[in-house]
Amino acid sequence: MLMGLEGAKPYNYVDPATNLPVGIDVDIVQTALGHAGITKIENQVMPFDSLVPALLGARTDMVTANIHVTEPRLSQLGFSSAGWWYGPQMVVRTADQDRIKSYDDLLQRDVTVGTVSGSINQTYLEAVKAPNLRLFKDKNSELAALRNGELTVALEDTVTMAEYQRDNPNSDSVLVDVASPRF
Repeated sequence: MLMGLEGAKPYNYVDPATNLPVGIDVDIVQTALGHAGITKIENQVMPFDSLVPALLGARTDMVTANIHVTEPRLSQLGFSSAGWWYGPQMVVRTADQDRIKSYDDLLQRDVTVGTVSGSINQTYLEAVKAPNLRLFKDKNSELAALRNGELTVALEDTVTMAEYQRDNPNSDSVLVDVASPRF
């Protein structure tokens, strides 16, 4: 079984000490496949926006990542039941926390928002025509841009952003809770 991974902590990434895939999604998939008698799993790490094309092109047998169910994806992919649920989260530069409190605030011309290419967040931000959208190949690049002051806001999920804040206590940014957008 060849499994595609995006390499994003804490979901699925390669532990540099062991060179083995680890993370919440990896644990869930390995357990489920083990119950089905599949124990030989080869892993391939790739950018998030390459996962679906790799699956459709038969370069992987399955993918494990935060791939949200959407109508266009349902016409091409088979989804398992959700293993667990988490919602959206914004991390905003501290200097901008008083003016960015909702999705509507991301439409301001002087707000630069970042997210991962191919993500559900990209779909939403393009649907509402966010004027200054920057796409990144992975979450690490996106969060580095936030730390470096290249972004006003990073739009991700609660688990990723809670871990980011924990690992970067002096990041000069704050978490902003938002509900899942409807589009």
